[in-house]
Amino acid sequence: MEEVVRDSFERARALFAEAADTTAAAFTDEIQRTGRKSWRDSTKRCGAPRMERGAQLDAVRMELTQKTTAEQEGFLRRFQSSMRGALEAGVAEAQQKVSEGFGPLLDSWKSDDGCSSAGNAEHLCPDGEQAAEQY
Repeated sequence: MEEVVRDSFERARALFAEAADTTAAAFTDEIQRTGRKSWRDSTKRCGAPRMERGAQLDAVRMELTQKTTAEQEGFLRRFQSSMRGALEAGVAEAQQKVSEGFGPLLDSWKSDDGCSSAGNAEHLCPDGEQAAEQY
């Protein structure tokens, strides 16, 4: 009988130990499930503002790109305008220097020793014909 009582107590201890292990496992599962649910909820709460912030950042980025593009276009227009003015002034100055430098030469060539252009053509034509024959 003593042995039967001991056996009954051993089975009862084993059942209590198994129940305790099952309870601990269930408690751990519940903690993990609650933790996962809390994590998902916080991710959802943080995810929506993050998406909104991403959309806001994209909008700001587009606005800055447009402003930058407009500023670049304005700078390019001002640069082209000033370059055009500088180029026109340089060309006018160069034309003036050429006119001043070659004007007397042109006048002297036109009045060169009274020879007519027909006379110069007769003088130059034989050289041109000889050159053409050689080639």
